[in-house]
Amino acid sequence: MKAVREHLPRIAVGELLELPDLARALLFAAREALPRAAGPKEIEKALKEIGGPREDLLTQAELFARRGLLDKERVAQIRAGSGKYDMARDGMELAALFTQHAGALKGLHPFTREEIENLRRTSEWLLENLTPAGARVEVKKKDKSAAEDTRDRLWTLLLRRHPALRKVGYYFHGDDFESVTPRLLSRAASAQAVEEALEEEPEAIADDATGEGEGEGEAP
Repeated sequence: MKAVREHLPRIAVGELLELPDLARALLFAAREALPRAAGPKEIEKALKEIGGPREDLLTQAELFARRGLLDKERVAQIRAGSGKYDMARDGMELAALFTQHAGALKGLHPFTREEIENLRRTSEWLLENLTPAGARVEVKKKDKSAAEDTRDRLWTLLLRRHPALRKVGYYFHGDDFESVTPRLLSRAASAQAVEEALEEEPEAIADDATGEGEGEGEAP
């Protein structure tokens, strides 16, 4: 590292020393950001959560339809069908129906806004994790998660700092620098390899190398 500071004074050595830790943090964040398919137990638990509310709201909706307060055809379509996916879709439809007609139905049923919102939220989760046949699918995320945001920020830092590391490798190793400081994603270079590359000193440096090194070492 002493040699890097001496011959490449414009390189931000402190930032390069952080690269191994950044790489380790990126690997962890990338694993955390991987989409995860819901397990059978999670799906069954969610189905049990919406089962009672779905039936209660549907029974109430049918009563309202007979009284002319809700559209009979729409309520009948919700009642039709069977299966896990259809149950989840019913939950979404019922939540939307009661929310849409909240003003007209106010005070006419015992369901709270929170109960209806819970039904909507759990039913939506099920629709994201079920196919019409009931099979599991990969969870679809609408917004970037905290892990994804961290992963992207760490990757950006590596992209900005890695070129400087390659300049150090080229200065000390010439055409062999690719074996010491490979391109990102070209191979799984370990954090130890990065640290060793930073610590290596050249066997010999030409008398005029310092002048050349300053040009090579300009921060990107």
